[in-house]
Amino acid sequence: MKRRRNRQIRCRNRAEQHEHRRYVVLNRIFADCSGGVGREIPLGGLPEEIAISREEAYRIVEFLTCQGFIEYLGAGPRVALTDAGLEYIRHDAGRRRTVR
Repeated sequence: MKRRRNRQIRCRNRAEQHEHRRYVVLNRIFADCSGGVGREIPLGGLPEEIAISREEAYRIVEFLTCQGFIEYLGAGPRVALTDAGLEYIRHDAGRRRTVR
């Protein structure tokens, strides 16, 4: 029983870490585009700046695109913030424990 609980805690912590990293990337996109929806920005140096691997950065970009928070515009990667991403940053993120 104790092992199962420890595994559940580790999984929850891992999920919270992933959620926090996704928020950091989305918040960085928000800051780089000055909160402007549809403004194209390159993310080339982002992984190094926030200390994540390029592979993880691409997975996060894919996740945020699938959620509708950003629009993927091409290699680089180049992305743009969407209305949904703006709404999440401004209103919904404060409800999440991992991003407070």
